[in-house]
Amino acid sequence: MKDVRSEYSIRTITKNMIEDFSKVSKGLLEVTNNEMYVVNSEKAVYGKVYGKPSNRLSSLLSIDREVLILFSGYSRQQMRTINTVGTIVKSSNGRLEPTVAIVVHCDNQGNSKLKKWGREHGISVLPVYYHKDKFPKTQEEFENILCRELFSYDSFDIVGPVSDDEHFYGRRTEAQDLARQLQIGQIKCCLGIRKVGKTSIVNRIVDVCREHHDCYLVVVDCSNDSIWSMRSHELMFSLAQTLRGIKGTQEGYSTLITCNEDSNMVTASQFLASEVADSDKPIIFVFDEIDYITPSSPTTKLWVHDFNEFWRNFRVLYQESARISKRFSILISGVSSKWFRVESIEGVENAALAFVPEEYLLPLPRGASIAMIRDLARVSGLQFDEINGDPIASFCCDIPYWIRKACSFIHRRIDIQMRPIKPDVQTIKIHLEEFIEAEGSIIAQAALTHLFRVYPDLKNHAMECLKGNIESLPKSYINILTKYGLLKKQGEIYKLSGEMFQEGLALIHEESDMVGEKVEPDHIFVSETIAEENEINKNLLEEWSDELALIGKRRNILEKKLRGIVLNFLRYDSLMDKQKPPVNERILKRIEEKKRKVFASIPPDEFMEKLLWTELVTIIDKEWSVFERLFSDKSQFSLNSSIINERFDAHAKDADSADLALYRRSLSWYEDKIRGA
Repeated sequence: MKDVRSEYSIRTITKNMIEDFSKVSKGLLEVTNNEMYVVNSEKAVYGKVYGKPSNRLSSLLSIDREVLILFSGYSRQQMRTINTVGTIVKSSNGRLEPTVAIVVHCDNQGNSKLKKWGREHGISVLPVYYHKDKFPKTQEEFENILCRELFSYDSFDIVGPVSDDEHFYGRRTEAQDLARQLQIGQIKCCLGIRKVGKTSIVNRIVDVCREHHDCYLVVVDCSNDSIWSMRSHELMFSLAQTLRGIKGTQEGYSTLITCNEDSNMVTASQFLASEVADSDKPIIFVFDEIDYITPSSPTTKLWVHDFNEFWRNFRVLYQESARISKRFSILISGVSSKWFRVESIEGVENAALAFVPEEYLLPLPRGASIAMIRDLARVSGLQFDEINGDPIASFCCDIPYWIRKACSFIHRRIDIQMRPIKPDVQTIKIHLEEFIEAEGSIIAQAALTHLFRVYPDLKNHAMECLKGNIESLPKSYINILTKYGLLKKQGEIYKLSGEMFQEGLALIHEESDMVGEKVEPDHIFVSETIAEENEINKNLLEEWSDELALIGKRRNILEKKLRGIVLNFLRYDSLMDKQKPPVNERILKRIEEKKRKVFASIPPDEFMEKLLWTELVTIIDKEWSVFERLFSDKSQFSLNSSIINERFDAHAKDADSADLALYRRSLSWYEDKIRGA
């Protein structure tokens, strides 16, 4: 009886929710379907409404199909709500928009949970909190709530590689062409600076091959510890073993399965040759992050010798496969093109020189850059076209990752209440200058540092470009720097391609001057290069270096601003209320006793600079009545303060992309709160 009453109550609440929603949503949505929906396996009851979006909402959401509006009358939302959304959308046979859904719910803590769970399932959930007394009464109020939830989403905040249609811009045709060429026994190369989109296009090519071509495909991520630590014959044997394993599968795809068999290069290459000869389909080997198995590997010296041995035997295998009419293709992706250009290694002819083509992945075409900015920004209520999108693309040198970072910064700087809005060019330029100061120069520095580590010959020439001596460089290096995107040609003149590269080079030059660094000449021997690089590598940034450096700088700027805010707010409060103690006494009261004695004789302006993040947070917490108007929600303040205190860059702590995304959201929450203070 209790369950029946509970279901009856939920049904009543849900009907009221649907009625109230239908009244206030008329300007944005036309209800085309309305019914109760029961999830039988969990005995949950939901309201299910299909809404046909108005032209304005369709434009804002970049959709053209109906939208699911799910009503949940439960006071605590669970993951099953999102599962229900997915089930309904899938069963609609394409009628409903698969990437966007509106959830009206009764959980006062539900907005953040539903958005988070939705992102995990690839759905942009727009949550609307329902309370009978607080639910919007007019269409204008409802639109403001919906737009606030919609526009607060940072569509640019993407860390890892992308290959889906929603985020893959400018290179769809290129990926399809490469996939077709790999079906007929070609060797293709995809070289370029970090974050230019190499792994994204590799992933896209792999997806196209798996979906549209009948072939055997083995992907080798050379940055994997188990792979770069192999000897050349072990890698050759593993390729053969993995190829043998996928021949019996329907999918015909696998990442490399490492095997440490007791073999040598002769037996390993014969094993792979046998597997290639026995193949009934085209074979494709994809080597991503190839720099880890080159003579300038950042992790091992093994490949100083093994690089040439591996490619010499791989070349023999490739040539033999052509003679026996077996289609055998290779795709290589990495940063350094040096080891596909030098004539010899350790006095031996370089087997990869005439075998692997020197092909680069250039930055995006300007039109594709602007299209990416325009499409991603629309969801956040920002409108871009060629006029106001071009400064961003030019500033970021048309590198997709840099463009997203800059746009994410601009997104955080523009008030949500002002949207939808078309930012003017002058405003964008101001935000870009702030971006380069806070984040951009560090991002560019990390990418260039990595390039110079794996291709040290370029550093001297790049620094000459910074000084304006481009025309004095050898033409071969002007050509290489142009292919990497550092230089661009305007008429007959070469120049640095954008502010990001210029500022990144300036930072490297500044740090080189500080430590008195000497750059070795281009003719340095390989063995000497490896020894020096491995010594330097202990202090160089690794895969997450740009992210950690970025959040570190943002946190430091935030901490400095917070010190000033704490001091000024308390100082003003003490002046307004004479019954309260002076500001220095109020601050000293909130810190540990041993520091009080040290700081007691120092003016507050000075000892504030010595306070740690946790001490600042404690002061705000204890003086909450002073800071409540600024931070609003104490629970959110405590949560975000705790997350920011987890300093991944300063402590020996592991952090994956989800950790860093959470950290950046907390920084953004703080930055938004104190921006107008």
